[in-house]
Amino acid sequence: MFKGFKEKDNMTRVLSLGGSLIVPEKIDTAFLQSFTTLLKKYTKKEKIILVCGGGATCRQYQNAARTLGIANKIILDRIGIAATHLNAQLLHALFPEAYPSVVTNQKLPHDWDQQLLIAGGAIPGQSTDQIAVELAKQAGATTIYNLTNTIVYDADPKKNPTAKPLQIISWNKYLTIIGDYWEPGRSTPFDPVAANAAKDAGITVHIVDARDPVTIEACLTGTPSGTTIS
Repeated sequence: MFKGFKEKDNMTRVLSLGGSLIVPEKIDTAFLQSFTTLLKKYTKKEKIILVCGGGATCRQYQNAARTLGIANKIILDRIGIAATHLNAQLLHALFPEAYPSVVTNQKLPHDWDQQLLIAGGAIPGQSTDQIAVELAKQAGATTIYNLTNTIVYDADPKKNPTAKPLQIISWNKYLTIIGDYWEPGRSTPFDPVAANAAKDAGITVHIVDARDPVTIEACLTGTPSGTTIS
């Protein structure tokens, strides 16, 4: 059991902060300021794990690599992972009270006793969604709040204007909608590798369109909007 965890206390909240919110096209400093102010209110009450995605920074570097003739998926993944580390370092600088370093190996530090821990990507073949699942399992958390810029629809809304939003869905149905393949830079509400891992671990994931800070606070008070997958 990790230092700072109380027996039978699973109130560690896991937030997967999509890179689409940190860097939609450029770094969204207004969003980060409001997010930081809000989260500081809740780190006084409970332990929080915050996993940061790569966003536009990741896509720009991976697209540049492809243009330059780099097709190796492991190399492309490493480039994406570096982008998540950059975003995580920025968030870490905003929370001096957090665990002293950004976690980059998908393992909870045994000496973690601060209220907040910030993580980025870890190894090729996994998105930060998968990191959130792994850290949730280690912390004994059964819920992940995936803060992004969309929710789940019954079809791709970018291709199908009649796509309907879904409030509650099973993991099997979700995987049927998004497919089971993963590649560097692929954008889905929650990636299929992580989805299968969450399904196997009995973890519920709330997919939340968190561009409005009100929806983030709803997650932190236990009343999330968006799509619930379990």
